[in-house]
Amino acid sequence: MDGADDFNRDPTKGLEFLQRRHLLPEKLDPQSVACFLIYAAAWTRKSLEIFWETIMNFMFRFFVGFLTSNFQDMNLDPAFQLFLETVGLPGESQKILLGEIL
Repeated sequence: MDGADDFNRDPTKGLEFLQRRHLLPEKLDPQSVACFLIYAAAWTRKSLEIFWETIMNFMFRFFVGFLTSNFQDMNLDPAFQLFLETVGLPGESQKILLGEIL
């Protein structure tokens, strides 16, 4: 189980190893990674925590960069509406865009 061992040492390198062996697609998709995690029970909890932390850190940096570059000189109301239109959050965002909540 070299792929799971690699994943346990470094999740990113483990996924790259599995891609090189054609056990995961060249372009990763959530379904493929989920199947690996479900069926390759040899991964450790710590490696999965590192993997999630890496994803969350990237997403946080993305949103900070997105918000500071696109909405820096705008008032709150139009900036918030533009953000919701651009990102397309589910649920209550449609009501906010239609002015039903604010």
